[in-house]
Amino acid sequence: MWKFLNILLAGTPEQIDVQKVINVIKGEDGINDIHDLLIWTITSGFIARSCRTYGGW
Repeated sequence: MWKFLNILLAGTPEQIDVQKVINVIKGEDGINDIHDLLIWTITSGFIARSCRTYGGW
């Protein structure tokens, strides 16, 4: 039941370590910071991610 509600409410999947995702994205060359990170399940087994990244020149 909880999994269904989490999908319905566009919650972050419980198996996702959000801090690890942040660290991986920030570890890419040219990425200084990220904002507005959203991770949600579109359907069972299909996870989406959206964020803004900021880089230096």
